Amino acid sequence: MTFCQFLENKFAVCFVYMAIFFLFLSCSPLSDRKEALQVVAEADSLDRIGRLYSDTTRLLEASKTLSEYRYRTEKAKALYYLGRNYSMQNLDATAVDCYIDADRLKPEDPQLRGRLNANMAYICAQQNKDSLALIFYEKDCQFWEMAGEKEIYCSCLLDISHVLCKMKQYAKSDSIWKMTLNYSHSERFLSRASGLRAYYFNEVCEYDSALFYLDKITMPEVLGLDFYNSQRVIALYYTDHIDSAVFYANKVVNDSISRVAFLISSYNILREKAYRDNDIGLTIIYNEQLEKFQIDADSNSEQRIRAIAKMEKYLNEEEDNSILFLVIAISVSIIILAIGLLYIYRTQNKYKFLQERNSMLNHKENLILASISEQANNIQTNISHIKQDKNWKNTLKWNNEKQSLLQIDYYFNNFATRLNNEYNLNPVDIRYCAMLLMGFDTKYISEHLPYAYSGMKTLKKRTANKLYVLPQDLPDFLADFALFFRLSNEDS
Repeated sequence: MTFCQFLENKFAVCFVYMAIFFLFLSCSPLSDRKEALQVVAEADSLDRIGRLYSDTTRLLEASKTLSEYRYRTEKAKALYYLGRNYSMQNLDATAVDCYIDADRLKPEDPQLRGRLNANMAYICAQQNKDSLALIFYEKDCQFWEMAGEKEIYCSCLLDISHVLCKMKQYAKSDSIWKMTLNYSHSERFLSRASGLRAYYFNEVCEYDSALFYLDKITMPEVLGLDFYNSQRVIALYYTDHIDSAVFYANKVVNDSISRVAFLISSYNILREKAYRDNDIGLTIIYNEQLEKFQIDADSNSEQRIRAIAKMEKYLNEEEDNSILFLVIAISVSIIILAIGLLYIYRTQNKYKFLQERNSMLNHKENLILASISEQANNIQTNISHIKQDKNWKNTLKWNNEKQSLLQIDYYFNNFATRLNNEYNLNPVDIRYCAMLLMGFDTKYISEHLPYAYSGMKTLKKRTANKLYVLPQDLPDFLADFALFFRLSNEDS
């Protein structure tokens, strides 16, 4: 069967498609991610029972696979466990790279971030970079407090107290150590606190107090037997318990896992004892041992020196970022302040303009009200004058319609002309309106107009209809109408 014939076979085509599909699944990122998450879960389960996940290759692959933002906590865990593996292999510089990369991810788990800072602080402390260790211990303490782990938080405070003591800041160290006792009373914690307190008293040359706290330790393995024994060596030697000091010094020397710092302090005491006993040969041997340990310490610290440099660089980056953030925050604050001041300035200008406008309108309103009052007084005066004139009919000359209308216009602001122009009233209607304006009663008006008293109601209704008002509102309308022309003229 040729290849073309194979492809024409439907069964064969389905088989090829399925093979490609399963091959894709086996090589897909989803499959790799699932395996990476499984590696992290296995490392977590081993960590809970105090064991280390030792497969560095799988951890490295998992840290590379988990690259999405939502998996940043799992990726940070993979980097943390990977860093611990490198640290166990004395590759502290590589371990610090992992810790820094994990910390940069800002994982959501505060316990994980506390562990990362604790491990970096420990490396600094081993290299006697106490000021740098203090920075990481303080960050470590902050995350454990955030996590609500009081026991570990107090242990972090003890670490801070220890570092401050090494930095000769005894008052601060003493204050923090005393503060920790208010939080925890477990046997493990009290043993740790007593050991560090003994170290403090050895540093301040109060050796009897150091022995007192060393005797209170019930779990010496919390800080390490080499730490416990080396502190006893110092306290016993300087309280003249020479033989006991030598006994514990030999325990430190013969312990295969004793740390270099404690070996050096124990050999110093042994050398002092040999020198006191005038044993020159033994003194020389101890001197050679001390020189050897110092050389070993210097050579073994090469990785840690590189690690310290990386951590210092990382802290400087964080400081630079914080400065940048501060600059941005200040810039934004200045911009907001400038916008606020501009808004206040514009609001004040607008408020000032509105005040001036309001003042102008109030002034105009006062002028209008004054004019209304003046015109009303004039009209009332005219009305009163006409009423008091016994020959008022001659004054208005009712016998002459044209002259009568002119007189009405003269006394009442072109009252007659305006009524004629705007409402097309006849002379009788205008005279009726003028007499209503002057306040004469119906009987009096009927005596001076060509209408009987009984027809006055009809005349009033007809006139009100022409003026588009109700009959009862006619007097008020005419009073307003008499003032309107003068006001409109003055307003214009």
